[in-house]
Amino acid sequence: MTERSFSLTFLVLVFISVIISFQYEMLSDFSVVGAGFIPRIVTGTMFLLAIVYVWKVYNGAYKENEETKPSRLIRYKQLAFLLALLICLPLIEVFGMIVTLGLFLFTSLRYIEGNNLIRSVTFSAAISVGVFLLFETWLDARLPIGIFETL
Repeated sequence: MTERSFSLTFLVLVFISVIISFQYEMLSDFSVVGAGFIPRIVTGTMFLLAIVYVWKVYNGAYKENEETKPSRLIRYKQLAFLLALLICLPLIEVFGMIVTLGLFLFTSLRYIEGNNLIRSVTFSAAISVGVFLLFETWLDARLPIGIFETL
């Protein structure tokens, strides 16, 4: 039962992500990759994989017994991760992609996974800076910047 509810929740969450990814342009000026290219590719792939996952769960490929049943702590972590992701999706428009990504990573690492403060801050900052450099500098694709658009 847990596997079924998780797979359906994951499918719905990925579907919402696919819909959100279509609000960004696929190509930007001068026919270069736009802010919507990577999100569409990633969410589209995740959506197909989520459909396969749900299909396997409902056709009996995943037999849940006491040995393979996840512990209560793992189930709470899965739920907390999905809720954090669901909360962060609309925040992209408010705070921008980089800030939201940093907050999501920090929250997930610190409070869901229980990593120490230094490691959580370092990893989330490094990934945020890396994503910024990748998209804004290398690909010349504008990411959503939210309230920081006036700066």
